[in-house]
Amino acid sequence: MSDFSIPKKTFLLIPAGTYRATINSLEKTTGNFGEQIKLMFHVLTDGIEGLEYTEGSVDLLAWCSANYSEKSKLYRWARAALANEFDPAADFLASRLINKRVLVNVERYTKDGGDFNRIMDVIAAPHTKAKSVAAASLVPPSPTPPPPTEPPDNDIPW
Repeated sequence: MSDFSIPKKTFLLIPAGTYRATINSLEKTTGNFGEQIKLMFHVLTDGIEGLEYTEGSVDLLAWCSANYSEKSKLYRWARAALANEFDPAADFLASRLINKRVLVNVERYTKDGGDFNRIMDVIAAPHTKAKSVAAASLVPPSPTPPPPTEPPDNDIPW
């Protein structure tokens, strides 16, 4: 028998909470529960106090069944990722979700004596409407109204 080494795998754990994330990849796999979709989320932790050890981000995996109907997790997550681009009548197309920004609800759980993170839900990311520079320059600044004038002394009713 020859000697060999296997490096110990370590995981960066983040506290439970809601984080900004981007969907990096989707893969159709077959698991214990049949056909599944494996999603890779790039979770942003930059600027969050206490999470400096993550160096600004951590990648988390999530799985959902390959069923696509109004009651499925895949449908809910696609609707959240696509936001205004979501078409409820269209079939699922994995490539449409790549690089979409979302919010992920992350929980911590213990399994087989180890702690792990689990993505519990995917939520639509808030989109801010940025004012274009051209539109902003078309609107004249509102003038400051002049201060009220003092009425003459003989106009005071008392």
